Amino acid sequence: CGRTLPLMTSIDGRSDDILWSRDGRRVYRLEPVLYGVPLHEAQIVQEHVDRVRVLVVPAAGFAPESERMVADRIRERMGDVGIVFEHVRQIPRTKAGKFRLVQCELPAAQREALLSLRQAS
Repeated sequence: CGRTLPLMTSIDGRSDDILWSRDGRRVYRLEPVLYGVPLHEAQIVQEHVDRVRVLVVPAAGFAPESERMVADRIRERMGDVGIVFEHVRQIPRTKAGKFRLVQCELPAAQREALLSLRQAS
């Protein structure tokens, strides 16, 4: 085009992990499951394909119904998955002082197996 401005090589920014359903689906954008819930902070962690841990720093008005609402919303996206809530004082931070809303801790081999499962169906 004749422009002499430098080209961008990549756009870097904040990115959350994806979670994996039992049938190999990748589950993105989980922040909506927390909309309207009285929380200071929360983090959704997948350590097993069939279980998710939700760390919450509750705000005033947080009740058992709040947990049920979040759990129902997660299951709508992920299917039948166990959900464990853990009340904490603060979400663990990265070296930069931030926290990730979604964190997938599934081993790489398990992620690859789930992806293969999805591609085969």
